[in-house]
Amino acid sequence: MINTVIATALAVTLASGVDNGINTTQISGDEFAATTPWYTMQTAGSGSYIRGDGGQYIHPYSMVYTGGIADLWAFTGDSTNGYTIHSRRGTSQQLASPLQMKGFEGSESYVVMTKPGNEAYSYKWDIIPAGILSDRPVYYLAQHGNLERKLTLRDGKLALGTGTPLELLVSNETFDVTAATGKVIGKGKKAAWVSSQNNPRLVLNSSTGTVKAVGQQLALIGKKGTTFELTLENARQDMAIDRLDMQDQGKAFSAKCADGKATITLDADATDKNPLIINKLTVGASYRDALLTGTEVMNSLPDTVPYRIPAIATVAEGKHKGRLIAVADYRYNHADIGVGEGPIDLRISISDDNGKTWSEPKPMMGKDGKPVSRGTGGEKKFDYAFGDPAIVADHNSSRVMIMSCAGTAGFWGGRRNSPQEVSQWWSEDGGDTWTPAHNSTETIYSLFDGTTPWGYIDSMFFGSGRIMQSRNIKKNNDYRLYAVLSAYIEKAGWNPKNYVLYSDDFGKSWHVLGDTMNPPVPNRGDEPKAEELPDGSVLLAARGFSGGRNYNIFKYADPDSATGEWGTVVNTNLNNPNQINACNGEILIIPVKNNETGKEAYMAIQTYPFGPGRTNVGLSWKILDQLSDFDTPGNFAKNWDGRYQLSNLSSCYTTMTQQTDKTIGFLYEEDRYQGPGGYSIIYKNLPVEEITQGQWRAISDDDHSLARKVTATK
Repeated sequence: MINTVIATALAVTLASGVDNGINTTQISGDEFAATTPWYTMQTAGSGSYIRGDGGQYIHPYSMVYTGGIADLWAFTGDSTNGYTIHSRRGTSQQLASPLQMKGFEGSESYVVMTKPGNEAYSYKWDIIPAGILSDRPVYYLAQHGNLERKLTLRDGKLALGTGTPLELLVSNETFDVTAATGKVIGKGKKAAWVSSQNNPRLVLNSSTGTVKAVGQQLALIGKKGTTFELTLENARQDMAIDRLDMQDQGKAFSAKCADGKATITLDADATDKNPLIINKLTVGASYRDALLTGTEVMNSLPDTVPYRIPAIATVAEGKHKGRLIAVADYRYNHADIGVGEGPIDLRISISDDNGKTWSEPKPMMGKDGKPVSRGTGGEKKFDYAFGDPAIVADHNSSRVMIMSCAGTAGFWGGRRNSPQEVSQWWSEDGGDTWTPAHNSTETIYSLFDGTTPWGYIDSMFFGSGRIMQSRNIKKNNDYRLYAVLSAYIEKAGWNPKNYVLYSDDFGKSWHVLGDTMNPPVPNRGDEPKAEELPDGSVLLAARGFSGGRNYNIFKYADPDSATGEWGTVVNTNLNNPNQINACNGEILIIPVKNNETGKEAYMAIQTYPFGPGRTNVGLSWKILDQLSDFDTPGNFAKNWDGRYQLSNLSSCYTTMTQQTDKTIGFLYEEDRYQGPGGYSIIYKNLPVEEITQGQWRAISDDDHSLARKVTATK
């Protein structure tokens, strides 16, 4: 009988309890308990978050909650022996206060986050109630046993002094679902149980079943298969239901947690006379890494060498077919070439299982097992540093080519006789081994000597990310490559230009596409990319110098001789209500099919930060099903069909590749640790169905029949 099945709590509470209003946890080895209560700490009044950013000092930041692990803290200990405050970065990352007061009245006694064991610091804190502010309790943190040494906000840093009250807000909760811990509102199928706690609030209801209170218990009524949902209201977006503890998941009902909510499903009819009775049900809602949606390929933890500027490619053929190669700067100098003093490596990470796992990042290796992409940082010459990689994997072989900036000169500081240099590497075996760094500086710069309005180019760099390879134009055994550069000419002032180069021998020699006297982006050009349109034309897609995206199109008169001309550049905001941040992004065009109508078309994907500023990296997509969608830069720039957000945090540069299973592999920068370390390099895999909410799926167009159909004039 259904009414004999009783759901009761089986939750094992690993926290040591509640003391002074603070929920503490336990630590085993270097692991926090699974049910650890995670807190945010904000300065009362200003609301600035205290973050474990890994720097020398702890700096309260703005009121913006990022959802990263640096925002979260856990407590161990008790009010008698003092509390230890741990960052979610790790059990050994603890808030510590100096034992010796320095400066006038302790003005230089700064609080730090550090590993235990430093005898100059105390790792114990007293938590002292400081009253109520805006209906919330606030607290002082004081050095254990020294109440006059309170945590104080001073000159933008945390120090010891008279004290700054803090709000300690728990970011995970446990609810007991009974009639006594909430109330049933409404009647019949509109009835719902609502927890007494309001912020956040737990709600139990059903669109087809009924919830009733029976004394101290709840009764669920409905047909077999009826589902009751437990959801959170008034909760921060990072909180989600992730535990549902019940004694019996047997014949009468089943329960699960998924997608941030819990569901109870009746496995048999439950009537007014024989309902499913819930005596007590424990539901856990906690911080989940919902904001951390991708796989961390390269991490920029505080106090480590940071990574920046990602690029990614898919090996097309050979024993490593389908391999993903991610490459990025490893910046010992914490800055661009020519800006920070010190070397930069290029490091690669490899995935041979479609992005599920990645190898430890390391420099590219030569056949002799020695690194070939490590910046020496010694004598200031070509191999001093390598940065801003761009990559291409050949369509029909296991060859891969990478090019990057090199040397010591910065983009703005380079001059024709001492420019920012250009390096190239090739691999014939899918990224296992690489050639030594090849200095291509003079070969490329000389293309512009005496052929531009200014006589030469002082400095240049190629847009990082994806070097585009044509699927239409083939010379001898090689499909044409396109790489796009930003050019600085001192005579032209603060007004860089964009040019496109092409190569018909997989990057060994290069030529300028179009007239060198007329750059395709003649004013305020910035980090550029290229893509091939369905008709074989070349699309230049560049970061706008002041925001938005710059687009121009080169139409061939004769593809074999590469003659033709550029159109007129346009700047667009891709239908966004706010100005797109001036940031590097990627362009990709692939064939697709509509899942409902069966219509086939091409789809353009453009990545960029949604904002505000460099946050919430995502993409816009547009269907190209007729020539008028892309016959001019202006037509290509308008009428984008949809958007998809990749990151929920501070995020920046993006790049992408179509994998052998036709899904899209994205690689992007995300500031997961909100500290001086900088961006980590994140990978995320998406099928086109997810990007377009099920409307379209990726297909092949190997014989170019779809391209011909799309480009046919009507």
